[in-house]
Amino acid sequence: MKIKNLILALVVIVASTITVNAQSTIVDIAVGSKDHSTLVAAVKAADLVATLQSAGPFTVFAPTNAAFAKLPAGTVEFLLKPENKATLAKILTYHVVAGSFNAGAVVKAIKDGGGSVTLKTVSGGNLVASIKEGKVILTDEKGGVSTVVATDLAARGIDIKNISYVVNYHLPDTYEAYVHRSGRTARAGAKGLSLTILQQEEVEDIPEFEQELGILFNEFKKEDAQSIEENNGLLWAKKIFKTKPNRECSDQFKQKITTVFHHLTKEELIDKILANYLAQSKAGNSKEEVSKQQKKN
Repeated sequence: MKIKNLILALVVIVASTITVNAQSTIVDIAVGSKDHSTLVAAVKAADLVATLQSAGPFTVFAPTNAAFAKLPAGTVEFLLKPENKATLAKILTYHVVAGSFNAGAVVKAIKDGGGSVTLKTVSGGNLVASIKEGKVILTDEKGGVSTVVATDLAARGIDIKNISYVVNYHLPDTYEAYVHRSGRTARAGAKGLSLTILQQEEVEDIPEFEQELGILFNEFKKEDAQSIEENNGLLWAKKIFKTKPNRECSDQFKQKITTVFHHLTKEELIDKILANYLAQSKAGNSKEEVSKQQKKN
């Protein structure tokens, strides 16, 4: 097996950024992440545990399990063998940069560098970070490209799976806080939505966040009362459509109901049922408002 191409192969794969400080080490963080179990095994096999538990700080562009799985069959098993420890250590340290570079710091360095920044790895190699379509891209010395799909793992706390969206009830005060909060979704290559509810005075800050973080905010305007009512009505109609017939009703009772509606066309029946739903909905809303007022008084 040719070893010289393995650094390229590993750098090409998807990575997540783990910033290591005195309170938490790469091993501590990776052990707590199900997405990095192969990385943990590799770090232990390369005898790098003590190195990465030193004072630091370090920033690790950490390959996920899915990334390792994209390597040619047998590659991981080959590297984990004791006789290949030195090679494995060189590959892993190519993903480690001295210093603390969270997402905001990396993006800032890229912009300060005119679109890219060169990061010196612990192994002595270079990684070039740039931004493409709002994502941080890493390019190795041989032209291999990797996309960072998760950031600041250390800052997020517990790794909770399957978070499809994050809601910020106001615009975070700092760029870093926005990245940390929003980064709880779309982890390890998954897709997710970060929704921020803005006050009018916060709207003017959006261009600065876009420029600083290299991302684009899409505007979703709050629905008006009529749109909300129509959406609720549509959900109600779908619920009726999915309702299974009640087989316990007697034929006699069904016939009586049929007799009531038999002279109506399909369109007329829908109009009447919808009008009844809207009237009941309006009455229910009025009662709710009265109840709220009474509680306030």
